[in-house]
Amino acid sequence: MFLNTYHINLPYKVYWSIIIQEFNIKLKFPRSETCSICDTFALKINNPEKKLEIEKKVHLLKAESFRKKKKKFRRQARAGNIVCSSFDYMENLPLLNLKTNASSTVVFGVHDLGSDRVTMFTYHEGDGRKGSNKVTSTLLTYINNNNEPLDNLVLISDSCCVQNKNQTMVHFLCTLVHCFHAFKTVTIKLH
Repeated sequence: MFLNTYHINLPYKVYWSIIIQEFNIKLKFPRSETCSICDTFALKINNPEKKLEIEKKVHLLKAESFRKKKKKFRRQARAGNIVCSSFDYMENLPLLNLKTNASSTVVFGVHDLGSDRVTMFTYHEGDGRKGSNKVTSTLLTYINNNNEPLDNLVLISDSCCVQNKNQTMVHFLCTLVHCFHAFKTVTIKLH
């Protein structure tokens, strides 16, 4: 339409430079979501050592075993035997030209494997980091708003030590069982 009206044919680089210089918008290719262990193996795999290839195969076998366990928990949740949810942070979403201290929006998702319902929590980076306190308080909000009368809770997440694999998470899970009496048993599976 623009070309038909004004008969101006500009190269792509002109548009690119105007977007970057005039509007201060940064354009990047999206990062693919892979685990850090796979990334490490990919970087080192060019090394002719067989040890790395074997370690990668073992890692992939463990990942497949975890997927099978997750399927089993999903079947149990759909049968109504347990409450099973997986949770994790998404990649940060950049904020464009906002005069705040926060440079991005943080998104935390909880997926109920029994009902396939997904709940997303968002906040900007100035309200808090991705630490264990934020994870446990967000999970508590989710549990309070989605309380199902079942005895067993299974939580599935990655094994990020800052967010999920620490004393704060253990104390939180103990509090759910022994203080709040929300569940009789709580299991957390980390991959």
